[in-house]
Amino acid sequence: MVENKRFRPAILLLFAVILGISSAYGAPLCTSGSFANYAPATNLSAPISCQFQDLIFTFAFDALIYQPDPSQTPITSPDRLENHVNITFFSPLQGVEGIRIAPTDYPWFAANGNTSDINFTYSVSVATPGLYLQGAQFASDITVNSTPAGGGGILAGETICCPNGTTASPDPLILQINQFDTGVGSQYMPFARRPTGVQINKDILVLTLDQGDFAGVNSFDQLFYMNTPEPGVFLLTAGGLGFLLLRKRKIFGRGMGTLMVLGCLTVAGANASPLCTDTATLGGNSLDKYIAAGSCIINGNLFTFGVGSYNYTPPVAGNGIGTDITPAGVTVSVLTGANAGFQFVGQWADSGSQSSSLTLQFSVSAPSGMAINSATFTTTTTKGGTGTISGSSTVTNGIPPGGYTFPTGGVPIPAVPDVTIATLTAVVNLAANGSTTALSRLRDNAHLSNLVMTVTDANYTPEPLSAALLGGGLILLSLIGRKRFA
Repeated sequence: MVENKRFRPAILLLFAVILGISSAYGAPLCTSGSFANYAPATNLSAPISCQFQDLIFTFAFDALIYQPDPSQTPITSPDRLENHVNITFFSPLQGVEGIRIAPTDYPWFAANGNTSDINFTYSVSVATPGLYLQGAQFASDITVNSTPAGGGGILAGETICCPNGTTASPDPLILQINQFDTGVGSQYMPFARRPTGVQINKDILVLTLDQGDFAGVNSFDQLFYMNTPEPGVFLLTAGGLGFLLLRKRKIFGRGMGTLMVLGCLTVAGANASPLCTDTATLGGNSLDKYIAAGSCIINGNLFTFGVGSYNYTPPVAGNGIGTDITPAGVTVSVLTGANAGFQFVGQWADSGSQSSSLTLQFSVSAPSGMAINSATFTTTTTKGGTGTISGSSTVTNGIPPGGYTFPTGGVPIPAVPDVTIATLTAVVNLAANGSTTALSRLRDNAHLSNLVMTVTDANYTPEPLSAALLGGGLILLSLIGRKRFA
């Protein structure tokens, strides 16, 4: 009886810690249905996460962006695109889990020589100890009706960051689908490394060439393949936690209070509202609005746009799918995390004998007492037939890492030394390298779906949970071996 009473506090503490871990890391269960349930309402809203079996999916504001066919009436506030989209969570095989995204009463299509574009960004992490991601599959289900002389289809691309390369120098994985017939197209690729979490950006350009052509996206899937968990991981995790709690129950009981206070203080200091997200004041979320405004703020960083921020040499019209994309046709999604910046979504594409060149540039001033120590450029691209994509990414005092190629796929370019003002410049050259024949006008192609440009501050405040864990860990380390608190 004495022993039971002796261990009762430790047992109660074990339950408390488990509940605390669940609240810190857990997520509600995923439920298939309207995607609006997982789409944050505003750009100031926190990302929404849910767990399906062994995976946790996280969606931020503007996770889904659709640039419709010109014949479609745009969706305007207070309605949202997410209200017209379904998400399905499913597991076709053991160890394989994923999602399916499909439009409902607002279809995704292009017709009569027009194009439309779907951009989808989210992250996924493994919730079950001992599991890791082994590979991914991207699939699309489309319908195509074409005139004999014309054509329609999709150019779909996906960037997964970053399951390839090494831990020290991670590289992205690129999946792509060029599909010109009705049915399902897919591609699977294994991961070179064993990540427990990845970020996904996929883009689907729906295209047609002539009057009478039609192409529509019925749905697209994403599947993740995982390993079989090792039973020893669960035993070691549970046993280690229990032993640590029994040995240091007093320290944990008192230290958790300090840890909670630290976490609350950190959260309170992380709720600033950056000006770049204020699309009401800017007048919209297209690039021309940001150029007209001149500058805006993210996390204290001042981003400045000018007349020369956007230069596009368009392809010759009529030879393929490419058209002139103006700043008003570029959707801007603001990124407010540790890597502050923008995702630019457009329909830059060439086919047949077309070629084009894009330059995007802006400057960044770091907050007082801070400095910019790196910049990151990420693209999602596809190419087919004879198509090619090239370019460059530069940052003030930037030194590209060894083996650097374009597109970089999320490889940071360090600024040496750190700078207080930096200029980021991205140049992308597209060329289809084909001819004006009917077949080449569609199947020889190059497509840039989006471009992400961000900076990292040397003294950026870590996200609340990391700060809490770091602070709590330091406190606990200082108390290990003591019998009581000072």
